[in-house]
Amino acid sequence: MIHWWLYVIPFIGALIGWLANAVAVRLLLHRSSNKTLGLPESLKKQIISFTNELTDNQKLFEKVEQEVSGQENFIRMMPTVEAHIDIFLREKLKKEMPVIGTFIGEKTIGQLKGVFMKELEELFPEMMKNYLAALKTRIDPQHLIISHIENLFSMQWASTFRRHFSKQIKLVELYGCLTGFISGVIQVAFILLLN
Repeated sequence: MIHWWLYVIPFIGALIGWLANAVAVRLLLHRSSNKTLGLPESLKKQIISFTNELTDNQKLFEKVEQEVSGQENFIRMMPTVEAHIDIFLREKLKKEMPVIGTFIGEKTIGQLKGVFMKELEELFPEMMKNYLAALKTRIDPQHLIISHIENLFSMQWASTFRRHFSKQIKLVELYGCLTGFISGVIQVAFILLLN
């Protein structure tokens, strides 16, 4: 006599198979997302070699220095600088030093602005060169590139993986369900053969 519970075994197997795969995938992704994945040393060496080929630090900083401290760059900045000097002479100076502000008229503001702009034009390249020289001692482009790539490498890859491979994850879960069902059918077949 065949008992009704024999027909339930394949469905229980399917449920167990689906649950096992679903839990395994989620645990794997959760555990991996909490770990920081560092770049392998061999890859770091390749990146350093590649960046050495692309950029020589000295040449890179020289190029940046030429671009930043050049006359053309100052000319592009002149309207902004001039507007700030104008605000300083017309408003801030009068607030901070009211006595001097009463003696400064339009002609004097124009002359002071001209003197300040000429001085800044001479001072700007030297300031930028000094700033870049100090920056050069503090910044290593290779280190910046490697650390940036490491950050990208370790950033929430599990959620990205889950988003891009959601169909494959569902297939793994369905595969567990199918194998569980087949396993249940095989068990029922053995039970029936033994009876």
